[in-house]
Amino acid sequence: MDAIEDFNKRVLPLLRYYIIYKLRDEGLNELEISKRLRITQAAVSKALNNRYKIDGKKVMELLLNDKESAKLVDKIKDSIKEMNYKEAQANICKLCYLKTNQSCVLGESL
Repeated sequence: MDAIEDFNKRVLPLLRYYIIYKLRDEGLNELEISKRLRITQAAVSKALNNRYKIDGKKVMELLLNDKESAKLVDKIKDSIKEMNYKEAQANICKLCYLKTNQSCVLGESL
């Protein structure tokens, strides 16, 4: 498995989980979160009830382990909250590059 594939399998699910929690903390309900993330309300509910068994320590280790990553994660969350998906995508690509030191075709086009 290459670094980008590893990022997609390990980091992106944690990012989604983290954003769900942050958006709820900012006052959005499950339906509003599901619309912004373009996932089902059931998936949001499962995340909020920790039925995915996500380890909070892992989130901290993989997503928020340095200031630049934490800043990008916050920008991604804000972009999704505002439904600015192009900006969210660009920041996800930046986060991926920061974590893997590799650029993908998608990231090169932004």
